[in-house]
Amino acid sequence: MRDKFGRSEWDTRYRPVWRALWGGGAVIEPAAHQGPPFPRLLQYIASAIAETYTIEEEVKKAVQEYCQYIADIRKFHVDRAIESTAVRRVGRSWLGSIGRRLRRSLSPSPPLATPKSSASSAAW
Repeated sequence: MRDKFGRSEWDTRYRPVWRALWGGGAVIEPAAHQGPPFPRLLQYIASAIAETYTIEEEVKKAVQEYCQYIADIRKFHVDRAIESTAVRRVGRSWLGSIGRRLRRSLSPSPPLATPKSSASSAAW
C-alpha cells in the first residue's frame, strides 16, 4: 500500500528510523586503513528496528538505546587507549620528536645578511 506521496508503508517506517540512527551518532566510521565506510550495518539495524517495533515510542526508545550503546563503546575505546601504557609511550616519543622540531623552528635565528644600498632605502 502506498501513501499520497507514492511511498510504501515500509519506507514510511524505515526512513525515519534510519535518519534517527544517522543523526543520533550510530554511524561507525572506519579507520583510514580499513577502507571505505560500510553503511550497510546501519541499514540492517534500521531495518530490524523498523520491523520489530510498530509503536513510535518503542521505536524512539530502541533508537536511543542503540545510539547510547554505540556511545558507550566509543567511550570504552577512548578510555582503554588513555590507560594503555603502550599508547602513552608512543605518544610521549612522538611529542618529544615534535617538540625538538618545534624548539628548533621557534628558536631565534640570526638575521640574514643583506647588502644595504642607499638607492633601495631611498625609494622607500
